[in-house]
Amino acid sequence: MLKGNGKIANLPAEIQDELNYRLTEGEPANELVNWLNSKPEVAQVIRERFDGTPISEQNLSEWRKHGYQKWLAYHSIVDETNALGDNAEVIAETGIDCDKLILTLVVSYAERTARKRFSSLVAERQSHRGRSLK
Repeated sequence: MLKGNGKIANLPAEIQDELNYRLTEGEPANELVNWLNSKPEVAQVIRERFDGTPISEQNLSEWRKHGYQKWLAYHSIVDETNALGDNAEVIAETGIDCDKLILTLVVSYAERTARKRFSSLVAERQSHRGRSLK
């Protein structure tokens, strides 16, 4: 699902998922990087695709901006879909048209995605601006 060209994007999905859960729990970056680089599966990917250069905190920072955000959005949709399924009878009793409900969910997701992208762009520009001032 989350393939890209970065180091973390090329790791097995199970490791990406565990990393994302750990990010959600607020585990410090240095601990996550140490954990990743200690995994044999990670070492193999790094050797085969990235000349053995280990994952760095910068790699994790990039993952946080891109792959992790996609993962959060995906899980948000899954959670909302599950909640709707759990409340299907209640929703049916309201008389809301299914097509309107789906359209509302799509619009909500699109707005959330746009906000996250905008926030990421602002943060990235501020980061670049801060570097150029040094």
